[in-house]
Amino acid sequence: MVRKDDIRRFVKLLPDWAELSIGLNAIVLATGNENCLGWHRPGVVAICAWERELVWDDCEPSFYRDHAEVFDKLNIPFRESTDGIVVDFTNSTARAFLLIHVLIHELGHHHDRMTTRSKRRSSRGEGFAEAYARRFEDVVISRYRQTFSD
Repeated sequence: MVRKDDIRRFVKLLPDWAELSIGLNAIVLATGNENCLGWHRPGVVAICAWERELVWDDCEPSFYRDHAEVFDKLNIPFRESTDGIVVDFTNSTARAFLLIHVLIHELGHHHDRMTTRSKRRSSRGEGFAEAYARRFEDVVISRYRQTFSD
């Protein structure tokens, strides 16, 4: 879904990249993990590869509720089924979600770590990273659509 060149082009779209990149040594395109979309370690953030299947036929309702707004902004359709919520990604919407939400979320953890006194821990947790991912979301989506036309 995401290539090295996509990362290089994408980070140029971030309004606070100069500050955000302080202390960041690498952005990793990591192996897939069905329980993890991305991760962070000191100086490193990662987004995980996806299986070729683009339809999430068992999206957790709580995950969907937490991400419904960004799914809507990225035009990612969903429907309810007897087994739960089905989210229909395409290659381009999956890439957009990974970059615009998952990567920025993980960068939020990095920013959290870098703005603590010790610079060793991300002390403010998932809520901080989610809020960080949404902070410039509209601006980044607009810039993304201009740069990544599929």
